[in-house]
Amino acid sequence: MLMNRLDILSDRVGIARDYLDYKKDPVEIANSARMAVLAAMCGEFESEEAAGQALQALDHEALRPLPRTLLLRSDEALQFDLLLPEGAGAHSLRIHLEEGETIELPALDLSLGSLDTLAGEQVQRLPVTLNHGCPTGYHELELLGADGALVCSSRLIVAPRTSWQPPRLAEGGRVYGVTVQLYTLRSERNWGMGDFTDLAELVRQSASQGVDVVGLNPLHALFPANPLHFSPYSPSNRAFLNVMYIDPLAVPGYDRCESVRTQVESEAFQARLASLRDTHFVDYQGVADCKLPVLEQLYRQFVEHEIEPAGELGAAFLAWCERRGEALRLHATYDTLHEHFLRQDLQIWGWPVWPEAYRDPHSETVQAFAAEHADRIRYYQFLQWCAYRQLRAAQAVARDCGMTVGIYLDLAVGIDLNGSQVWSNQSAFCLEASAGAPPDELARSGQDWGFPPMDPRDLQDSGYRLFAEDLRANMSVCGAVRFDHAVSLLRLWWIPRPGGAVNGAYVNYPLHDLLGMLALESERNHCLVIGEDLGTVPEQLTQVMEHNHLFSYKVLYFEKTAAAMAAPSEYPREAVAAVTTHDLPTLASWWDSSDITLRAQLGLLGAESVAEEMRQGRQQDRQQLLDALVVEAGWQGERDATAIPAMTTELNVAVHRFLASSRSAVMLVQVEDLMEMLSPVNVPGTFDNHRNWQRKLRWSLEGLFQRDSVRAICAAAREARS
Repeated sequence: MLMNRLDILSDRVGIARDYLDYKKDPVEIANSARMAVLAAMCGEFESEEAAGQALQALDHEALRPLPRTLLLRSDEALQFDLLLPEGAGAHSLRIHLEEGETIELPALDLSLGSLDTLAGEQVQRLPVTLNHGCPTGYHELELLGADGALVCSSRLIVAPRTSWQPPRLAEGGRVYGVTVQLYTLRSERNWGMGDFTDLAELVRQSASQGVDVVGLNPLHALFPANPLHFSPYSPSNRAFLNVMYIDPLAVPGYDRCESVRTQVESEAFQARLASLRDTHFVDYQGVADCKLPVLEQLYRQFVEHEIEPAGELGAAFLAWCERRGEALRLHATYDTLHEHFLRQDLQIWGWPVWPEAYRDPHSETVQAFAAEHADRIRYYQFLQWCAYRQLRAAQAVARDCGMTVGIYLDLAVGIDLNGSQVWSNQSAFCLEASAGAPPDELARSGQDWGFPPMDPRDLQDSGYRLFAEDLRANMSVCGAVRFDHAVSLLRLWWIPRPGGAVNGAYVNYPLHDLLGMLALESERNHCLVIGEDLGTVPEQLTQVMEHNHLFSYKVLYFEKTAAAMAAPSEYPREAVAAVTTHDLPTLASWWDSSDITLRAQLGLLGAESVAEEMRQGRQQDRQQLLDALVVEAGWQGERDATAIPAMTTELNVAVHRFLASSRSAVMLVQVEDLMEMLSPVNVPGTFDNHRNWQRKLRWSLEGLFQRDSVRAICAAAREARS
């Protein structure tokens, strides 16, 4: 009987019973795995009575007259079932619009309802259909009793039918762009890693070659007090920025701060910066040791010259802080606490091991700490303001250069358990589980990504508040976002702690509502949305992405059959086409199979026979690509792939011309491929045995787009796109 109730509970909270694996074979999820995920989500149920109480709680929520959140598209009528106690009298509805107006709706005709039994109670179920006339936005639907008193309310979200597209793309135009991991940029002026000023310069240079998109790695906030936590896909907070990308020389007040200028321009400081620039890998600690003390001095001057005398910039900063509100205050408080405890003991690495009174962001202890350290909290708010100013300035350069899209940001799929966003919103996450992926062809034991999954029940109950904040914060400063692991809009593989990826189960998410949220924020911010749908993607998601005009992601290496590479005409229109990504080998490495050698050396392939089998498969892939270039890209060179052991400029140009001729509206060139680099920036499945997220680019930014080989690739892409 207990197991029966647990099965029902698992179904009610969205834990899947089965799925199709990467081979499209059905896989039944073990009951033990479903029960473990249920325990992680809802707690242990050691008795039938406890499970029954949990079901009663769900039933009680189901008895609520209105759902907590209703999301519909602008071309849809408002439809829902209103639940009222048996014998309830007259009721009516009204809508409070986001802009302040109120729409009074006619009294409800209770005669249209029917009696129903729900959770053991008799209720009147009244189907409601309203042609509401609401604009897109966030509204409030209220249920009023016969006396006009408020009975219940629901958040009413009205989203556009589809996500927004730039007019040029919506009208059938095609563009191309470049992608780069921002920290990898070399320049003669940065402080050892690429920064926002480098980004603006990259935008200027690439615009001269007809580039309309500049794609980036996630720029989310990391951990300023711990510069060695540098993976861009393990952020502290997705709604804020990594302050290490700030260019100190572009911070307000640098020009007039003589003491800072003297320090920075000194021979010793410049020598230190030169050594940081000359390294093959980013020295994150060294960059932080130079950058953060200077930023702190600039903040002190800003307080003295702009905040205390209520200057124009000081007022702008304070107004920005007010707009970002509680989320910014808590993020800055977290950074201050993180710094405070790390200075005491390096073993106090994050909020889960802070003294207990500090683990609750709303505790009296935290409030007292915040009052005592108000200036330090404001310092971290100042860094966020500077970062957003500089990123917006780079996007403004893109607009001034006439780019159709400009900067596109990558929105990481998860958030680090130990970071500010989880600390600030603990009820929104399941802290007893981590997200990952089930076993597949490349990871036979599955993958555990380590971050806590968002609770789909909290998402709905909160009106998607946190999801909207993340979207808004990113979309407001760019022209496109790439939603990492877009399948998480539909389902996510939950792994109970401690567990192992093979012991996980899929948990379903409110796909319709999340796509609506993407469409609404996309329209409001005039931001293109790209869904990273690589890997095993259910057909359901593919269909709804197309229906919602959510761009898919197509990688050259994967667009093939056993017999041939896909022709350019076979690529979908609403898609981003790319040769490769940050998680895959560069084109030069793919061509000479050095990526396979590297993976074998790192112990990722097991027996040498596996590596040899992969090399043979790669040889077939190379030949198929070369054959496709002959047919589709006018390749006049050597037709035997074995006779071209390494990537050449001519072949590089031909590959990019081939991809640029595809139907896809957006085509991207990775900067590493412009430079014909071999070494990857990331090797999935490795941690301390490969220096992921550290390797810099081969050439400096200065004059990059004046190089003949780079200009040849850009010209081929530009011409094919036009």
